[in-house]
Amino acid sequence: MKENILPHKLHKAEVRRIPNFLTEEAFYQGFNIDLPIDYKYFVHGKAKYFIFLSIFLYRDRNDYSVAYYGFELKETMDAFIQKFNNFTIQDEKSKSYVLLVQRSIYPSFPINRRK
Repeated sequence: MKENILPHKLHKAEVRRIPNFLTEEAFYQGFNIDLPIDYKYFVHGKAKYFIFLSIFLYRDRNDYSVAYYGFELKETMDAFIQKFNNFTIQDEKSKSYVLLVQRSIYPSFPINRRK
């Protein structure tokens, strides 16, 4: 990643529907990218639990993890989206997760709070 590029000048892509059991390191290791990446940021998802009538504790849904990528060139971003959209990840129970890769609609990246 380049250090001297301003984040607001980058073309932004996001990878959604990443299963929340994957850690950041496991995702980046298994999601090999041979394109130049200028910025990346990973937001880990959480499992949501709800109490129903104070008796039952059940798992309602999973919030998926999201990875944000920044590219200096629009052509690189388009190649990334074309290559990794509908990429499939399987867990140990053979359940498949199809990733959604798209251009980001947000004008900026999330704030890095891990300092």
